[in-house]
Amino acid sequence: MSVSVRAVTAFGEVCAAVQEAMAETATPGVAVAMLHEGEEYAAGFGVTSVENPLEVTPGTLFQIGSITKTFTGTTVMVLVERGDLDLRCAPTCPSSNWPTRRWRSG
Repeated sequence: MSVSVRAVTAFGEVCAAVQEAMAETATPGVAVAMLHEGEEYAAGFGVTSVENPLEVTPGTLFQIGSITKTFTGTTVMVLVERGDLDLRCAPTCPSSNWPTRRWRSG
């Protein structure tokens, strides 16, 4: 599979923006990745923390903290905007956009 020049350029721009944002916000370290047409691009910047300054690599694991609340809230609102979820409906309320396939257990 050939590497896309466009993807490499885009990833370079992402990396530059990450480094700029890190400098502006005094962020010690960031790992970033992008997947484009089956090709993975990944990089690490800075250190894991000020107290424990280990180099950040694409494989560095960070504690996720409370960020999952932001992911969940954003995902819910994207579904609402697309018309795939109605906030006025109970969680058990069927949606016309839900899959209709029945799954067999066991």
